[in-house]
Amino acid sequence: MPSFYVLYTEPLLLIDKCSRKIIFDGYLPPSKWQVRQNRLLEQSEMMKDLLTSHPEGSPVLPGDAFEALEGGISLTQTTGPSSYLRWIPKPPFLVPAVVEILKSSHTWGPLVEVVSGEADMFCAEDIRQHGGVLLTSDSDLLITDLGHHGSVVFFEDIAVSDPSHEPQRLLASKFSLDSINDALALNGLGGLPRVAFEIAKSRSNFNKALERVRDMKGEDITDISKLQTFLEEFSIKEYLPKDHPLQEMISTLDPRISEIVIQTRKCHLLFFLYLFATPRLRLSARFCCGDHFS
Repeated sequence: MPSFYVLYTEPLLLIDKCSRKIIFDGYLPPSKWQVRQNRLLEQSEMMKDLLTSHPEGSPVLPGDAFEALEGGISLTQTTGPSSYLRWIPKPPFLVPAVVEILKSSHTWGPLVEVVSGEADMFCAEDIRQHGGVLLTSDSDLLITDLGHHGSVVFFEDIAVSDPSHEPQRLLASKFSLDSINDALALNGLGGLPRVAFEIAKSRSNFNKALERVRDMKGEDITDISKLQTFLEEFSIKEYLPKDHPLQEMISTLDPRISEIVIQTRKCHLLFFLYLFATPRLRLSARFCCGDHFS
């Protein structure tokens, strides 16, 4: 588990090179809740397995915990077998720790927003209006309309230029929907979003879906309503009006708590309030403050 010092400093190293706005999820819609529950259950089971296999704790000393990280290859990748990384617990307070340190920065604090919806779509809307590059790990943004001057860079592709050359720069592959549609000759056929829809609908691979879209030659598809529903998943959804007084409050909260705040405003539509707390393990031989809430 990385120390909070590492969680505090690493994001600053990255955004010191870039950023106009830094946006975090403040609320995810109920359609995403089942997926999140499944991930929390997987995380809980992984932690139980880890405790069973390492009852005395980790054999790696804290000072060597990041020996798999190597400089000069990428800012966001590690070396070594990926199977080793799968059973390492994710830092439970990673996001709030990063939000806290960014907000405490005189430089970056004013740029940080915890929004009343999914951060991806708020980022996409900002890029669509003003142009720029969206840094993400979500490939869904490849089929999101970012405007003619918007593009996507994936975190895993970011690397530092050759240290022997000054000044050092960040390097990455940049993708735009317009250039992809041009390269694949999809203009007038619905573009890459239409291909993604065909993949989701027919469970086919990319090449088969691409061929199917080209064979249609721009003809209207019979299930246009399904296509529209599919594309709505990639549009911005706000769960609070922009001028609502809660907007300023949620930007100061742990995103998991901001979700509760927004749910209380929608309580007439919900039977329960959902808090996606981090998994915890209770050792019977030790007292835990969480016992008060069990």
